[in-house]
Amino acid sequence: MSRADLLPQEIAIELKKKKKKFIVKSIIKTAIFYLLGFGFLLLSEHKSESFDRYSEPYLFWFLCILVLVLPVFLFNIYILVTRRSFKGKVVGMKNQVRMDLSECGMFLRANAARIKYKDVCIVSFETEKGGTRRIAFENEEAVLIRDYCKIGDEISYTEFSKIPLKYHGVYEKKFCVCCGNTQRGEDTCCAKCKVPFYDEKANRDELGLWQEDFKI
Repeated sequence: MSRADLLPQEIAIELKKKKKKFIVKSIIKTAIFYLLGFGFLLLSEHKSESFDRYSEPYLFWFLCILVLVLPVFLFNIYILVTRRSFKGKVVGMKNQVRMDLSECGMFLRANAARIKYKDVCIVSFETEKGGTRRIAFENEEAVLIRDYCKIGDEISYTEFSKIPLKYHGVYEKKFCVCCGNTQRGEDTCCAKCKVPFYDEKANRDELGLWQEDFKI
């Protein structure tokens, strides 16, 4: 079995669209950041008598390198490397409760009454190439992954999705591979990601493939 066989074509197409949009947005954001960052450095060098590439070479080039590197982390460009497609096996699952500062902000750490927390499940995978990958699943993703995957399951992970797909067993619930939302009512697409729900049973029925056919 190939990775493409596990992922329905309509979902694969949507994931490719998400990747393309992410790359385009990242290029635009990075270009704007470089324009402002290097513009500020050159303006500072021009205006200041004590700061330039000759009088303060180490500081100047350090700031240049900083401006070059920051977009990789500010705009999450690193996921193009860390979340590449792979096949492997679930070898570990660890549950955590983490402080969620995405809405309340760092300054609220001291205010326990207003601090929010998130449910996290860290899953370790042994890849077919012998390496190890760890992915943190949060909130809805964590709930789904605990129910969907077990240690020892052989999986296929596709970039720009979030939930890996199993080679064995059939999961009755329909879910979004990008965020972990499960189907509510008769919705055919995830309201958050606009990606069609993954129906594992229907997909395997359509392909005529079952457990004995799914081999890595």
